[in-house]
Amino acid sequence: MLQGKNPQTGLDVQEWGCSIAWIPLLLVENSRQTMQVQAATESFRNEMVDSNRAMEGLLQKSDTASNLMRNTTTIFNLLSKQQRAVMEGDKSLADKTIGQLSNNNIKIKKKAKKPATKKVKKNGNNS
Repeated sequence: MLQGKNPQTGLDVQEWGCSIAWIPLLLVENSRQTMQVQAATESFRNEMVDSNRAMEGLLQKSDTASNLMRNTTTIFNLLSKQQRAVMEGDKSLADKTIGQLSNNNIKIKKKAKKPATKKVKKNGNNS
């Protein structure tokens, strides 16, 4: 028994028949399925080629792939240092990592020291 759709007409088929008589119909269906697989494979290949070209462009824009990875790792290390400094309340480490993360474009303002003043004794003698 053959059950399914006729590949030429699209009508449902459910018939008993000789297997030799069904060979032309099955060959047409087999050919159609093979063409669908080939089209899907070609589409996948084209997507991969486009993806590879985009990746090559990104790698060419960066100095090298290793520099890109090293910079990424450094940024994440600096971010973790900053978080640790904030959690521990270490102001100097926090300021240092902010400077490194901003490529030193942000200058850390240091508090100005008050000038030392001498206390003048009431009698006017400062020695």
